[in-house]
Order: sequence, then structure tokens, then C-alpha cells
Amino acid sequence: MAVKWAAVKEFYFRNENVILRLPFSLCLQLAAYFVEKAKEEGEDTKTLYETVVMFIGLVVAIGLFTHLGNLQKFYTWLIEQVILMIAFLAVFSYLPSDAKEEISAKSSNTESSSFAANMYGCSLLYAQVCIAVSVAIAPRKWAAILSAKQTVGMFIVFPIVVHIVTSLFVGATSILREICLTYLMFASVIQLYKACLGVLQLLQDFPGFMKHTGRIILTYGWLDFFMFHWKRTELDKVLMVTWLIKFLGKFIFSLKHGVLIGIAGSFVECFDNLQDLAGASIVVGVAANVALDIINRILKGNVERTMEEWHQVAWTDSISFFLLTQQVRLTSVPKPERHMVIALIMFVTISLFLQSVYELTEPVLMSLGVTYTGVFNKKHLRTLAVCAVILVLPGYMVLVLCQLFTFDAWLFVIISSNLVTIVQVTGSVFTYALFVSNFHSKSQVKDLDDYIYYINAGSKVFEFLVALVVLAYTVWATLMREWNLIGSIVISMHAYFNVYKRAQDGWNNFLLRCSAVKRLNSLEWATEEQLEQLNDVCCICYEELDSAKVTKCNHYFHSVCLRKWLYVQDKCPMCHADILPQD
Repeated sequence: MAVKWAAVKEFYFRNENVILRLPFSLCLQLAAYFVEKAKEEGEDTKTLYETVVMFIGLVVAIGLFTHLGNLQKFYTWLIEQVILMIAFLAVFSYLPSDAKEEISAKSSNTESSSFAANMYGCSLLYAQVCIAVSVAIAPRKWAAILSAKQTVGMFIVFPIVVHIVTSLFVGATSILREICLTYLMFASVIQLYKACLGVLQLLQDFPGFMKHTGRIILTYGWLDFFMFHWKRTELDKVLMVTWLIKFLGKFIFSLKHGVLIGIAGSFVECFDNLQDLAGASIVVGVAANVALDIINRILKGNVERTMEEWHQVAWTDSISFFLLTQQVRLTSVPKPERHMVIALIMFVTISLFLQSVYELTEPVLMSLGVTYTGVFNKKHLRTLAVCAVILVLPGYMVLVLCQLFTFDAWLFVIISSNLVTIVQVTGSVFTYALFVSNFHSKSQVKDLDDYIYYINAGSKVFEFLVALVVLAYTVWATLMREWNLIGSIVISMHAYFNVYKRAQDGWNNFLLRCSAVKRLNSLEWATEEQLEQLNDVCCICYEELDSAKVTKCNHYFHSVCLRKWLYVQDKCPMCHADILPQD
């Protein structure tokens, strides 16, 4: 039992920030409900709902962004207030006169009924109420003086003593009740005083908070200010848990229709407002990261991804999903029509996820191909199985999309993304097959690197052409007013990262190879007499020099080896001098 309690305490203190802010996030859902009700009601009721929404919004804003210490004080005060309310209910519910009437009705002996009324036990309750309220509202320093056993002892011993004393006097219980009510009123005044102090403290700290906020924004900018408070409040976890609670609640109420229908229906109903979109986006990002961790464990046997990589994928997937939901204005789509819209968004999200899986798988596959020693083990099999999945799944998605939806801008973007993934995976598998076949062939392929470069170049050219076509189509769709401002922002980002940057990197790589080949052709071939006199090996591949190029620093290398070296740098592998003058 002690171990379980320690585990509960550890869990609470580890997630205290989220747990204490979660009720305010749930209150935000309540505010969204009142907003919907205000739209349906008349003008008189609408004003009332708007006032309630403004009050809830103010409380939520303070609760979500205030310091953790203020939240701890607030919840302590709230618990004290609940105890005080229960105490009032207990004192008002159990009256000495009620006890006398009940006992008199059951007994004909008035003297014994009067004695029984005194012994009924209301005095015990009143004494325990006073002790409970005293412990609740007492300052923490005073409460820390007594141990838990001493506090429990007070709850037992003091009420018994009070009960024995009051039983000796007629009407003493009624007097004790009046004393208890007076004490509860005094405790209520103390609680009101604490609440006023807390509000005054917040108002006093507000100017300093605004000055501090202004300094942070001027020094670091809006983005760093937002990220600082996002991490400080752990708002991503708060929004995610809020969305999961809402989804779970709707799922439980819809279980009568079946599990699958319940999941689908609950999922559709959890996109009613901006808070739902943010929470669902974070859930999608976390789910994608968990899936990538599982795939990483399948590929490498362990999870080697850093926290930076984890957060990068989470932010990318979450922001992409959120922008897509904003793009289609999902909250304004009627619920019966949301299924198809959410299906389209999920298809786009899965396409982006498959691209992340490919980026995780491709280095592992290339490493296995380069280090292949003739042994085809389970690691090769697992990696190829993952490649097969991310090769077949995009093709299947394209077929399903073409059958379910008519061709439009969304469908074009999804299909193009899946085609790029298919081409990338195919190129990587062909490269892996080249390494394996080169190992098993009797004569080594000297131009293997060129073949690999041609495969990669073909894949990159296809990616660039697809990105260019997508850009042209989306620009045309924008001119036809099918896309809004968010769509224009996405197009601009796509044009820069997927078109301009790819074209720039590909062109620079092509110029580097052309320059290397051109400069290599300017070098002279070594004669047979020079090779016989040298009688050495190539210091790059450590194989015999049957033919070689001679650098200006008078070093000998295989032509193929030197060309590979020139793709990387222009320094001699032996003396680090310039191999030849720059063009």
C-alpha cells in the first residue's frame, strides 16, 4: 500500500502542472458550449450567455497562464471552501429538535426520550465539524505542528469529551449548535478575506507582469515569448488530455451503437471549436512520434531518437494537421459531412507520416547495403519489410482516394505526395540491390557510385518536377479562389522549401560533379614505366595501381577513386595540397 501511495505521489508531482491546469481547460469547453447556446437563444438570453462566457474566459485565462504557486494556493482555498460548505450542510441537516421528535415518536417514555435526545450524537457531529474546519483553515505552519496521528486523535477524543459534557445538561446540544454556526460564520469571513487577498495580490502583480512581458518580447521576440510560456504551462499536454477526455466521454455514451461506429462518431464530434482542433493536432503529433519510435525499434532494435528529433516531428505533424483543419474550416462543416473532410485530412497526414518513415528507414537501408557481407539476417528482413509497407501503402491510398473522391486540389496534393514516396522508396531499394549484387558478382562494378548517383538524381528530379507541378496547380487553384490565406501561406512555404531549395541543392550538386569531372580530365595519366617504378597501391582504396592519374603534387590515384574524392573536396588525400588549380 505504501508503495502504491508513493507511486501516486510521484505521478502527481511529475504531472502537477498539467493536473492543476486541466480543470481550467475543461472550463474552456464549457465556455464553448455556452457560445453555441448563445447562438440559438434570443437576444435577452443571449446577453446572459455572453456574460457567462466572458467570465469563464477570464477565469480560464488566469488559470492556464498563472504561476504554479498561485494555482496551488487557489486549490488549497477551494478545498477549504468545500470543507466549509459540507460543514454548513451537516450542521443545518442534523438538528437536536429533529432527534428529539424522532426518538419521542418511537418511545412512550418522555424522560427516557429526553435523555436519548441528549445522547443522540449531534454534539459529536458539531465537535467534529469544528475540528475539521479548524484544521482546514488553519495556517500551514500551525497545521504542521500536529502529526497525522495527533490530528486523528483530536477527531476522536475531543468530540467524545464534548459529547459527555453536553449530555449532562439539558439544551446544551442546541447551544453547541449555535456556537458551531457562529464559528462557521467566522471561518467564512476568514475564507473571504483569503480570497480578497489573493485577488489583490494578482492585481498588484499584474503591472510587473506586463512590464516583464514587454521586456521579453522586445528582447527575444513574440515567438520565443510564446514558446517560453507554452513550455512553462505545458499547454500541449493540457490540450491533449482535454481532447482525450472529451473523446472518451463521447465514446462511452456512443458505445451502444458499436465500437467502430462509436469511435468514428466520437472522433467527428470532437472538432467543435479551436481548442478541439489544437488538442486533436497535438494527439496526432504524439501518435506519429509513438509510431516512429516503434518503427525505429523495429529497424535498429532500440529508440535512438533525441528529444529534439521527437519534438521536431511532433511540431511538424501537429502544425500540418492544424493548418489543414483551418484550411477547410472544419469547425463550420456540418457534422454529417465531417466524415469525408476528416478522411481527406487524415490521408494527407498519413502521407506526411509515411515520408517521415522513409526518412527514418533510408539511412538504415543504405547502411545495410554498404556493410553487406553476404549474410542476410533479420535486420535486413525487418528493414525491407518496412520498405515494402511504405511502398505498398501509398499505392493503396491512391487507389482508395481515386475511388472515393472526385479529382480536386486536395486529391492532387495527396496523390503527388504518395507518388513521391513510392519513387523514393523504389530508388532506395534499387540502390540497396546494387550493393548486394555488387558483392555477389565476380567482378566489382567500378562505376557503382555513378549508378547510385544516377538513381538518386532521377529520384530528386522526379521530386522536383512533382513539386513544380503541385506549385503550378495550387497557384491556379488560388487564382480560381478555391484556397484562402492559409492556403497561400502553405503555397509560399512549398514554393521555397520544395521547389527553390531542391532546385538550388540539385543544381549545385550537378555543378560540383561536372567541375570534378572536368578538372579530373585535365590531369595526365601515369605511364606504365611510372607505375612499374612506383610499385605502390592507391591510398584511397588500397588496391593495386593498374592505371592512375597523376596530381600536380606528384601523387598517384585511381581515376575513379580520385573522382569520388573530388566530389567531396579538392585537397590531396596524401599531402592536403590543392590537387589542381580552380577553374
